[in-house]
Amino acid sequence: MSNSTTVDGKAELSGPASSPQSSDYSKKHKPSSAFNSRDEYLEHELQIMSPRRWRPNLPFRDYRFEWEDTIPAMAGTIGKVVMVGAIAATFAGPLGLGDGFVLENVRYELILVAFFIVLFSGFILPTANLAGTHGPLIPLIPIVVAAGGHPMAIGLLIGVFG
Repeated sequence: MSNSTTVDGKAELSGPASSPQSSDYSKKHKPSSAFNSRDEYLEHELQIMSPRRWRPNLPFRDYRFEWEDTIPAMAGTIGKVVMVGAIAATFAGPLGLGDGFVLENVRYELILVAFFIVLFSGFILPTANLAGTHGPLIPLIPIVVAAGGHPMAIGLLIGVFG
C-alpha cells in the first residue's frame, strides 16, 4: 500500500485495502437503459463484477441476477432431476421399491444441492463453476449397480483423477 498526495493536499491511500470491491461494483453499475443493446449491458456487467473470494458476497451489492441466468439454472435443474432419478430408479428396481422412493430421492437431492449451490456459488465464491453431474455417464449407472458397485465410485474417481 502506498501513500500519495492529491492536488488539494489530502493524503490518498492506494492499494487493495483502500477500495472495497463491493462499493466498486455499486459505483460502476449502470441501468440497462443506459446501453444501446442488451448484449452491451451484459458485457458491461461481466466486466465490472469482481466478487471477493472466500468472503461473503451479497446479491445486488457485489453482483446482480439477470434473466439470462435462468436458462443455465433450469438446464442444470432438469439434468440433476434426470440423473438422480436414473440412479434412484436403478436401485429401486432390484430392491422392489416403488416410484415414491425415486421421487423422495430426487426431492432430497435437489434440496441438498440447492443449499450448497446457494452457499458456495451464491455467497462465498460466485465465480466458481460448480462440478457438473456427469450426464454422459448415466448409461453406465445400471452396469455399475449390476456389478455390485455404487455409482458414487465413478464420481469420486472422476473427481480425483479428472
